[in-house]
Formats: sequence, C-alpha cells, structure tokens
Amino acid sequence: MSNMLKWAEEELKRYGYTFYGEGMNDDVLEILKILIDQGHTNMSASIVIQLVDRLWSWKPLTSLTGEDDEWTDDLDPTGDKWQNKRYSAVFKNKETGECYDIEGRIFAEPNGVTFTCRQSRVPIEFPYMPPDKYPVYQLKYPSDEKSVEEQLKDGDYEIQ
Repeated sequence: MSNMLKWAEEELKRYGYTFYGEGMNDDVLEILKILIDQGHTNMSASIVIQLVDRLWSWKPLTSLTGEDDEWTDDLDPTGDKWQNKRYSAVFKNKETGECYDIEGRIFAEPNGVTFTCRQSRVPIEFPYMPPDKYPVYQLKYPSDEKSVEEQLKDGDYEIQ
C-alpha cells in the first residue's frame, strides 16, 4: 500500500463514517488507488478531480455558446422558452430572445435553509460559463414574513 493510501486510510478513520456508512470510506480509498495506479501527481489528480466534479454536477467544461444546437423545448409544457441542453439551468425566452440562469442567485433563510425562486434568475450573455458556486443572498427575514422580492428591493440581505 502506498504512503498516500496509508495516510488517507488513517484520515478516514479519524473522520469517522459518513451518512452513507462505512462503504463510503472504501469508495474514497478505491478512487485514490485508481488515481495512484494511473500515475497521477498531485497536480494532475487535482485537474481530474475538478473535471469529475463539474461533470458530476452536470456543469459544462467549456462555455455555452448560445448556438441553436444547444437548445431544446422538449421539457417546456408552455412552449414559450428553450432550455439549454448542455446546462439545464439556462433558458431562452422564445419571444424576446432573453437568456437567463435560473440558479444565478441562491437565497438563504435566517435559519440557513437555501432555495431558489423566480428572483434567482439572472440575465446572461454568451459565451457563458456557469460558475462553480453561485452567490448566496442571506435574507434578514423569513420569506413567509417578507417576500424575497421585497427584501431584494429594500436591501434586506447580505451577499455571502
């Protein structure tokens, strides 16, 4: 066993088990072993991990172009918008041509629960690369006490 695997095994023991149980630690060790067996260095392994993370999160590896072949309306029951096939959070209004990312703003209730809503939409221009992390707007009031729209208008939020 390599020094890296020995070290990782000890770290995972200290960490304990995850929600998914003891098998998760074995899965992590197996992935590390694959990277080691493929001869990756710390640098190349970090690149592989970043690529896998984006793909696992259904995020494109290159910028969206907005070209016609990126759009579908298969999932739109209203028929008034196109959805981007490469990144499903991006839409295009068929009438106006406006494009937007429906996850452009993440909102957080005072209790920490996060959500997206109509006010999460942000207009975009192409080429567009969806970010790894979206800004989180920490609301001052629960959304059932004061609407997100009112809190945005009144400045009752902090960007984290």
